[in-house]
Amino acid sequence: MRRLKLQSPGVCSLVAIFFLSTLPGFAQTATLLRGSNLRKAPNTSSAILENLHKGDSVTLTSVRKRSGYYHVSAGDGSVGWLLAKNVSTSGTSTGSGTSAGKVGIACPAAVTGADATITDCPETGCGPSLDPNLNKQKNIATDNDAAVDKDVSFLAALPDPVPGFNIGDTREKLTALGEGQMIRVVAFALVARKGSQESCNCKLAKPADTDNHIVLVDPTVTKATLAKNESTSQTAEFTPRVRSRHPKLVGADLQALIAATPNQALLVRVTGVQMFDSEHSLGPFYLKRENNWEIHPVFGLEYCPAAKTCTQGSDANWVDMEK
Repeated sequence: MRRLKLQSPGVCSLVAIFFLSTLPGFAQTATLLRGSNLRKAPNTSSAILENLHKGDSVTLTSVRKRSGYYHVSAGDGSVGWLLAKNVSTSGTSTGSGTSAGKVGIACPAAVTGADATITDCPETGCGPSLDPNLNKQKNIATDNDAAVDKDVSFLAALPDPVPGFNIGDTREKLTALGEGQMIRVVAFALVARKGSQESCNCKLAKPADTDNHIVLVDPTVTKATLAKNESTSQTAEFTPRVRSRHPKLVGADLQALIAATPNQALLVRVTGVQMFDSEHSLGPFYLKRENNWEIHPVFGLEYCPAAKTCTQGSDANWVDMEK
C-alpha cells in the first residue's frame, strides 16, 4: 500500500503484578475454580471454543478484565476468554522485566514554542516514552486507496490482545489482520470528544492539534445511548494531520450534528484506516469500548439527515461533512 506521510508487602505485590502485566511478554498462571467455557469473545453469547474443567491451568495474557472476562491461553494452546470469577490468579507471573518496547524521542525546539503547531511535530511524535511504530501508524496524513465496506461487527470480531504482539513491535502481525487497509463503516455516532495531549501529537494541546474520539455503535442497535452501549462501541478518530487537508473534519462540528438528533445518535458513514491501538490494548490505560481496533485516522465522514433513509452501499441521501 503506497502512502505519503507528513513529516504494604501485599500492596507492593499487587502493584508489581500490575506493572509487570503492562510489559511485553507478560504471562500469569491461573487455575480454574470450576468448570468454565472458553469463549471467542468476552460475553455469554459468544461461540464456545472448548469446555475447561476445575483444576485446569491457563495462562493470562493480561490481568486486565474485559466485561468480567480474562483473556487466556489454555493448556492446548487455544486462546479465548474465561469468566474471571471462575479462575484463581494466585499463580506466578513472568515478564520481560523491561519496557524496551518504548523509546524516548526528543521534541524539536519548535514544538516547545508558544506558536507550535502539528506541522512542527515529527511523524513519530515525541516524548520520554512512546511507541514510534504505533505513532507513525496514527499519523498517516494521506491515503488514496479505495475503501472496502465493512461493518462494526467486523472490527469487534478482531482479536484483542493480538497473540504474539508486544508494544514497540513492527506491525506485520497487525497488517495480516487488516491494519492499514482503508475501510468504510456505517454506525451510529454517539459523541465526538476532544482528545488529550498525546505523544503522537507531541503533547500539543490546542484543539487544532489534537485528535477527536468518536464513539460508534452498531446501526442495528435500537435507541443507542452512551450509558447502555459505549462498552460495546468502536472508536474512530479525526486527527490533526488529516485535518490539515480536510479542515472540515472537526469534532465540535460533528458533536453539534449529534446533539441535534432526537436521541443523540447520528447515523454516519465513516471512511478511514483500520488501525490497532496497541498501547491501549496492552495497558495500563484502558478505554470503555468493545476492543481496541479503530478507524484511525478518518479521511471522510457522511451523515444521514433526519427523516431520510441511508444505506451502506448507496450514496443516496448521505451528506458529506466537507461539502
